[in-house]
Amino acid sequence: MSKRITQTEAYLQALKYFGLGKHDPFGAQITREVVEDTEDARAIISGIEYAAHNDALFAVVGPAGSGKTAMSRAVMPRLKAAGITVVRICPLISRNLTLRAIATAIVREINNDESYRPPHSNEAAGRELMEEIYKYCLRENRHVLLMIDEAQGLRNDVIRALKRIWNEGYANYTLSIVLLGQSRLDNKLAAVNEFRDRCTDVYHCRGLLPDEIASVIDSRIHARAEIISTDAIERLASLVPRIYPTQLLQYMRAVLANGYRRGDDVITADTIDATPRGVLYNSLLEIYGISQRAVARASGRSIRIVAQVLGGATSSGYQPSQVNVDEVHDALNGLIDGGTEPIPDNMPVGVKR
Repeated sequence: MSKRITQTEAYLQALKYFGLGKHDPFGAQITREVVEDTEDARAIISGIEYAAHNDALFAVVGPAGSGKTAMSRAVMPRLKAAGITVVRICPLISRNLTLRAIATAIVREINNDESYRPPHSNEAAGRELMEEIYKYCLRENRHVLLMIDEAQGLRNDVIRALKRIWNEGYANYTLSIVLLGQSRLDNKLAAVNEFRDRCTDVYHCRGLLPDEIASVIDSRIHARAEIISTDAIERLASLVPRIYPTQLLQYMRAVLANGYRRGDDVITADTIDATPRGVLYNSLLEIYGISQRAVARASGRSIRIVAQVLGGATSSGYQPSQVNVDEVHDALNGLIDGGTEPIPDNMPVGVKR
């Protein structure tokens, strides 16, 4: 009896089988090369650049793995070359990010002084921060861009304080603020109207379009057609009108592993059809914070609808266009465990209007 191997083992074997060696083309890390020539990338980069040069507020909302961080990092060298001082904060636990901590990061960066300690009160720290930015702008004649990643955890009072610091400066005071976060950031900004109303835009990542899937895969595999056929790409694109980069990379790992198990010489549309699409389902559950406990509590009918919409193997010959979109949204929202926002109307996977 042959030993059953894990999915990870099968993928590692598939890399050798398809001649990729130790090169992992579908590793989980989202890099600039994965998403740089996409609709989302163009919107994010242009939005950040506009905010940086015009002392504006800008926000980017999207799930983990949608390319927010990769694109914000990609634009930083260009901004610095244009004379913008970029202060980037990526807190491990952003809900603990106080105004004092933000003031500390900015002043230490612009004054190159790691010993700086702000006043103990947030109000005093905010006033001193404005003074330090003002003096820096006069001294260096440079704009300052504050970029906060994982901003969905910021407290509302901190967001309000950031808006006041941005708005209540002096003449020649140039500060831009960019917030990047997951779906909860949209809810935060809705509750802090004074920040949202002054944003040039709150951009929502839409995911990869079908015609962008091939370019992403091509960026990962040199001479892609020798390993993955065009009809395989077309088949995948027909399944998902929108897909986030992380989901695509995860699914392609499963496809390669399945191709190895099947003994396919090349990944074809048949390989795609034979690969379980549960990875798309599970990935979306994780993105929207739907717990497995909530799934277990949901009715069988809801689970069936969700699994079908997201490509689960619960019915053969299923076509996404046959499902009532409103019914699907109701089913998905019924799975959400306490406190998570509803699934948005522009659901990224598996629904065709």
